[in-house]
Amino acid sequence: MVLHLARPALRLSGVSLVGGVQYESRVLPGAARLNRSLLEEQALVLAAGQAARELLAEDTGQATPTRPDPATEAWLQAGLNDDEAAEVASYARALHARTRGLLRAHWSEVSVLALGLQQTPTLSAHELRQRLNCVQGIRSTLLN
Repeated sequence: MVLHLARPALRLSGVSLVGGVQYESRVLPGAARLNRSLLEEQALVLAAGQAARELLAEDTGQATPTRPDPATEAWLQAGLNDDEAAEVASYARALHARTRGLLRAHWSEVSVLALGLQQTPTLSAHELRQRLNCVQGIRSTLLN
């Protein structure tokens, strides 16, 4: 999963089993309406939970139909202009597919973060960054 920890818009303060992902600051729909990258990045984050559950179900042979998370559609509805909002379901499906692709490509990172959350129910931004750097370092060493 690609979370750009250095970007101010989605700077994480931590991840918890109970509270989910916590951010330094909230992304506002008005700001996202002016910044398409921000809108889509937040939609990818919102879609990640549902997409990860689908990928896990596929791995265990319990395939479920893929569908965008309602929170993703609501976020897009709030952030799109009126003309685009008419096509929010199609846009949400496309972003959901992109989220699944990103999760597949970065499943090692997802697995390491999940293992970390099994050890301790909350990970700080520093702990997240450290774990992600380790996985990416191992991958780059193995691929070189």
